[in-house]
Amino acid sequence: MREDTIAERYARALLDIGVDKGTLENLGTELNRVRKLFADSQELHKVMSHPSFDVETRKKVLGELMERVIVGPTCRNFMFLLVDRGRISMIERIAQVFADLVDQHLGRVKATVTVAQAMSPADQKRLERALGSVTGKTVILDHKVDKSIIAGVVTEVDGRVFDGSVRTSLQTIGARLRAGV
Repeated sequence: MREDTIAERYARALLDIGVDKGTLENLGTELNRVRKLFADSQELHKVMSHPSFDVETRKKVLGELMERVIVGPTCRNFMFLLVDRGRISMIERIAQVFADLVDQHLGRVKATVTVAQAMSPADQKRLERALGSVTGKTVILDHKVDKSIIAGVVTEVDGRVFDGSVRTSLQTIGARLRAGV
């Protein structure tokens, strides 16, 4: 079975638990804390994947770490399930899929906006509202600055890119001139 399919199954099961218990947002925060532990420590990856460490040793190490980052029993049990099933190495992908499923469940969408100069907070809010009215969802805006676009805005929302940059306009004009159109 493909890793993405497996990650989605685990993430969806955790989503269902979070919805049933009304702890969806909190569960996402906790899962992200544990994901960060793995992202920050190659040693943890080694302990969790090395065959000389048995399942109980892995759970003990992971349990102690989860106490430090403060996770509740649902997240703790979920992590132990991943250890039991040999899927703990997939925590990064599972956490990513879970976050996407939570956003989908709560009617949120992420948008990346790239501009040549930093936008004011007021402009960012206006853009969030405008994108929200177009998508019908709550928009979580990621604002990036890239001087190479010269001016204008490049927006990516729900996998679609809206390129209103001067750089792209100039490239289009240049291509037309070279083609003799």
